[in-house]
Parts: sequence; structure tokens; C-alpha cells
Amino acid sequence: MAEAEASLSRPAPVRRRPSGRLLLLALAAVLVLAAVPTALWLRSQSGDRLTVRSPQDQLVPFSFKHPAGWRRQESGINVVFSPKAGDLIPLFSQKGTGGTWQPVHGLLKSDPKDVVGLASSFTSTQVDAGDPDQLKAAVQPLLPAASSFTSGPDQLLVGGYAADRLEGDLSDPGAPGDRLHFSTVVVQAQRPEPRTVYLIFFAPADRFEDSRPLFERILQSVDFFG
Repeated sequence: MAEAEASLSRPAPVRRRPSGRLLLLALAAVLVLAAVPTALWLRSQSGDRLTVRSPQDQLVPFSFKHPAGWRRQESGINVVFSPKAGDLIPLFSQKGTGGTWQPVHGLLKSDPKDVVGLASSFTSTQVDAGDPDQLKAAVQPLLPAASSFTSGPDQLLVGGYAADRLEGDLSDPGAPGDRLHFSTVVVQAQRPEPRTVYLIFFAPADRFEDSRPLFERILQSVDFFG
């Protein structure tokens, strides 16, 4: 009887409620987990996904991956991959002459996000990578006439080969306020025969840094061996 009375008089255990801090942490974890599918969906819809592999051929002696929205346009030995490749190829094939900047001006106003891409060409002439002036002299004829270099050369590896990178700006002498920034990667490829390959990435000057991660991923996908 005494034991029963003692158990009745013993206070019931107190259940502690979760602290506000723990509740906030739990809520944050739930929100993060809920956001993951949305982030993955947004990424899958992004135009920056590399979903297409362009095969190696006679004009482009390497394969690489690019976004599905990019198209290919060629003129002579010049090839441009871009959402607006047809409008932009004359800028490189005609070196910015003959009104080739006019479509660019229109796109910079209406669709600046589409003024992005890769121009490519190659020569059988080897370039002395140790001489910055020779590198610039080799790249200059591939660019629109009003171009200037702002940085480089920097060394890197592309598709297993030594390469050098130069950066600069392209502008129309008639409207210098409309500028494209470019990054030219010069690759000394040796297979199937020695050649110098030029990859010229470009975007509006005020958007280039936003496009740089995409360009880096494209570079990492370059393959000279098949």
C-alpha cells in the first residue's frame, strides 16, 4: 500500500518541447530537400546544358559538346556554333567588314543572350607558343578588324594538347559602344598531322563572365582523337 502511495505521489516525467532553434533547423532541412527537384528541373531546362556532341570533320578537327540550341554555320574555313550562327558567321568570315556588324547590333538589343558562341578555324602553320607577339599575330587575322587584346597568353591543356589563351574585345568602329568580348584558345594539335586549331569563344562584353562557365565546360569536352 505504501509503495502504491509513493508511486502516486511521484511527479510524472516532464516532456520537453523541441526548442525553437531545432524547429527552425528542421524546417530549413525540409525546405532544402523540397528545393532540390526544382533546381534539377530548372537546370534540365537551361539552355546551357551540353546535350549535343558535334563530330570531328574536315573543317572542325575535333569533337565537342554544346547546348542543343546552338546551330552550325560555315563559310570557307570559318565555322560558327551559336543560337544565331547564321547572323554571326559573316562577322568572322568577312572580318567585320561590309555591314556584318549590323545583325550583331540588332541582336544585342533584342536577344543579347543569343549573341554567344564558338568560332573555329585551323591552319597547318605552327605557332611559337613561347612568343606572345607571334600568338597575337596569328590570332589577329581570324578576328574582325577592330579587335584588341586585354589579357594573356595563359597556358592550359585542351583535349590532351598544350594550348594558350588570349582574351580581348571586338567592336564596330562605327558604334564602339557595342562590344563583344572574346577568349581565343590556340591549340597545337599533332594528330592526324600537325596543325594549329583556334577556338574563339565570344559573348556580349557585359555578359561574358556569365557565359565563362559554359565555355569552360565546352573546352573540357573537346576531343581531338575521335
